[in-house]
Amino acid sequence: MHLIHRGIVNKLFKENLLILFKKSFIKGYGIETDIHATKDNEFICFHDLTLNRIFKKKESVKNIKYSKIKKISTQNKKTIPLLKDLLKIS
Repeated sequence: MHLIHRGIVNKLFKENLLILFKKSFIKGYGIETDIHATKDNEFICFHDLTLNRIFKKKESVKNIKYSKIKKISTQNKKTIPLLKDLLKIS
């Protein structure tokens, strides 16, 4: 079995999105993702410790509530998924 890190990516969608994980599963690939806890103890599928690389926000994931992360990521059309949402599609 192939293992895909952060889901199958393309020019529109870079990484760690539910749509990319779904595409990986459809093709029969396993996935590997990073999990981080937010300030309000939600577990998200996200590679970095901060929002800087993807969203140009110098905030640490552990110091910010998921509601704010979701708002930032949704505005950029790259919603960061919760681990529980990923588990529902696997």
